[in-house]
Amino acid sequence: PQPDHVLFELGIRHATINLVLSPMISEAPRPGFTPFKVDGREWYANEPFLKGLETTVRHLNAKEVLVSGILLVPNHAGKPMTHPEAEPRGIYAMPNLAEAGGAAHYRAAIHLLAERFTRPDCRIINWILHNEIDQAGVWTNMGDQPLARYLESYVRSMRLVYHTMRLRDPHARTFISLTHHWMKPSFGSGAYTVRPLLDLFGEMASAEGDFEWGVAYHPYPQDLRNPDAWNDRDVTGDFETPYITPKNLEVLPAYLAQPRFLYRGKQPRAILFSEQGFNTPTLSEADQRRQVAGLVYTFRKLPTLPTVEAWHLHRYQDMPDGEGGLRLGILDEHGTRKLGWHAYAAIGTDREGEYAKIADEVISAPAE
Repeated sequence: PQPDHVLFELGIRHATINLVLSPMISEAPRPGFTPFKVDGREWYANEPFLKGLETTVRHLNAKEVLVSGILLVPNHAGKPMTHPEAEPRGIYAMPNLAEAGGAAHYRAAIHLLAERFTRPDCRIINWILHNEIDQAGVWTNMGDQPLARYLESYVRSMRLVYHTMRLRDPHARTFISLTHHWMKPSFGSGAYTVRPLLDLFGEMASAEGDFEWGVAYHPYPQDLRNPDAWNDRDVTGDFETPYITPKNLEVLPAYLAQPRFLYRGKQPRAILFSEQGFNTPTLSEADQRRQVAGLVYTFRKLPTLPTVEAWHLHRYQDMPDGEGGLRLGILDEHGTRKLGWHAYAAIGTDREGEYAKIADEVISAPAE
């Protein structure tokens, strides 16, 4: 965003940006690309592409916004960085660490990011890999794999990113990206169950030498179309819950507080709620009030969860044509501010009470 972007009126302190890796580098000279070396081999950096990212990060940093980067590998069959077993139905793929050429491409891209985005005025502090990895069919495809084989590749990807970033930034951390499903797998084939996935990931990371990883979770309401998360019917407060939603946010930090998950045996894992939002089924006043209630309901809980460092709204502006009719934003698609915009801006200020009253009225109403 530009320095005068409307987003900054909300007082945000955290932001995520997508980092699509494949376009960043080339192994051959191209117009607008500049050379750089990794492990003695020359690569070429896509300067126009990188300059746009650098401008965004600098504007955010200048506003004292902490930036988390989401590392994404496009699923382009035959491209070096795309895992060779990825299926066409996946939007993104696991990086190709199965072949020397793919691993070299991935290593070069991560090195380039470390070089460009660990500077005081252009800094990404958290690195999220990759997107919703339990929904492997759609978001991080590697073909139909046993969980252990899938995670073996994923842990190598994360460890490579972690150690590369730590060479330049002693505070850089990596995060595993997960959906709001917990003991119930998400839709379609190619999905894993989050809790056993997280268990095995933790075991594998620890067995090879622990490092400072955290969890980037997406606790949407159980039904993404229904913002009334306080009425989620299938959500419980124990570790067997099918979902983790705004209704039971406390389950995740409680689960990660178990001794087997602690970093170096004592430090709790950091949590980013890095993608979630509340749909307004229509733009009616009643539906906008439901979105306000969801926001207030959630932000009342967050101060009681000290290991949760951020809550990222998806998305700030409606895009119903691109998201199956969902209206998760607090601006409509034309840029008009919804009631949720004013509620979001008021949270944590002396104006919060006005919207808390709306939330109490909505939440106390009988469920339909």
